[in-house]
Amino acid sequence: MLQGIVFALVIGMAACERPTPLYPAKGRVLFEGKPIPKAVVWLQPDTDEPTKHRPRGDVDADGYFELSSEKPGDGAPAGRYRATVFWYQNWTKPAERGDDLGANLLPPRYQNAQKAGLPIVEIKAEPNVIPTFELKR
Repeated sequence: MLQGIVFALVIGMAACERPTPLYPAKGRVLFEGKPIPKAVVWLQPDTDEPTKHRPRGDVDADGYFELSSEKPGDGAPAGRYRATVFWYQNWTKPAERGDDLGANLLPPRYQNAQKAGLPIVEIKAEPNVIPTFELKR
């Protein structure tokens, strides 16, 4: 009996240690019809369940981004997400605590997943193309 319980615990712990599958995802973000280079798109799971992944994408000069969760370009776990977009005047490198990021160049609603008004992002267990986010003033 005790061996069965120990075996079940070991199997259960091994199952918990499996890495979460990540799926490639890319998209584009525009503000007033123009690319917003050096902005960052963050995805927040559309669920109350805790998760270790917060996929993000750094926006390039043409407005395109590729999602990363653990390393650059590795994608995101399958699921439904709400998007936020951040674009600061001085955001030229990953921010350090206490850095002066300067003025926020987007309306504040885009930093709140519930108020941003952006469509739900569905990451499927396959390569994904996220529809363009068209941000307005």
